[in-house]
Amino acid sequence: MKVFIQISIALLWLSSIAGWAQDDLPKMLEENEPKTSNFTTATFKGTRIINGHSVETVKKNHLDFIIHHRFDALNSRAYNLYGLDYSTVRLGFEYGITDQFMIGIGRSSVQKTYDFLAKAKLLRQSSGTRNVPVSATAFVSAVIETQDKTLGTQDQTSYCTQLLIARKFSDKLSLQLNPTLLYRNRVATAKQERALFALGVGGRLKLNKRLSLNAYQGILIKTWDELRL
Repeated sequence: MKVFIQISIALLWLSSIAGWAQDDLPKMLEENEPKTSNFTTATFKGTRIINGHSVETVKKNHLDFIIHHRFDALNSRAYNLYGLDYSTVRLGFEYGITDQFMIGIGRSSVQKTYDFLAKAKLLRQSSGTRNVPVSATAFVSAVIETQDKTLGTQDQTSYCTQLLIARKFSDKLSLQLNPTLLYRNRVATAKQERALFALGVGGRLKLNKRLSLNAYQGILIKTWDELRL
């Protein structure tokens, strides 16, 4: 009889342990599971949205060679082959120092211009333990026009600063805003302002696996003197 009682008590104890394991063990495992943030990737497919920069940067130790070829206006008629007879070219190299920081250099046929640029990711859109609604990247560049030999280096130089702010709403749609400050050391006439504030708006709509629609538009907002007022 004693043996039977002892066996019964042991079975009851084991069943209670099993019940506790079924209820509480998954909770314990869930609590001990490392919490992570899911970072958004490929907001845009490259470092550019047509003529404008995107929030993306070149990956660490990667070197990109970029050729920009811009033709003239389509309304230049058939005599100029609708713009194909006239074009501007920019050749550039961009290198990823880290996955978050890149530098670049380029040369354009317009005014025989050299440009130097840098981009750094400040925020990455993410969900999970850290919920960040947008990605943000800082962009700076200096441009030197070398065609006019009568000008000094300072008068030939202009600067551009942008804060690139983008959100990937879905696998198909990404939108971006580019608040921009442009400063020119030299202007053509006294009426022109050296400092200008503009806003760039860009987006990407994925149509299928191989095709997407990209758009970019820059809008002049204010001159520096108007901003101070």
